[in-house]
Amino acid sequence: MNYFEWFGIPVSPRVDMGQVTRKYMEMQRKFHPDYHADASEEEQQEMLEKTSELNKAYALFKDVDSTIVYFLKTVGLWKEGQKESLSPAFLMEMMELNESLDEGDDAVAKGEILSKIEAQNRAIEPILLKNNAEFSEKDTEQIILYLNQKKYLKRILERLSN
Repeated sequence: MNYFEWFGIPVSPRVDMGQVTRKYMEMQRKFHPDYHADASEEEQQEMLEKTSELNKAYALFKDVDSTIVYFLKTVGLWKEGQKESLSPAFLMEMMELNESLDEGDDAVAKGEILSKIEAQNRAIEPILLKNNAEFSEKDTEQIILYLNQKKYLKRILERLSN
């Protein structure tokens, strides 16, 4: 099932959450088992499955990075198991950041990480606003690099939270 088609929204790495939420509420009223109490057991099971899938789709669209990955998979630009290639400069920055964490400067490190994530979000935004037909291989590479770097930064943030 293609979630973009199911929600009636354009295939894009960015979705209009207002539109997604409206469609989600509409479909909840249509499929939720509570609205089908008089239906057969088979129909109730079908509605339960549709509601479950609907909840998965909504959760996916609520997460920006999951939506990007889903978009890339939908249009055939995501390859499972593709190598995470991070530049030596980025890895050196992360090593220095980890060293500052080891020295106990969590507040500074957390501020740096949040600043990096914000800068990445600003840098990638023009690419994410393109429509499907405008995507180039270079755009895809930049998005995948963005996702890989952000994943790395989020792991460090999680380490700080523990």
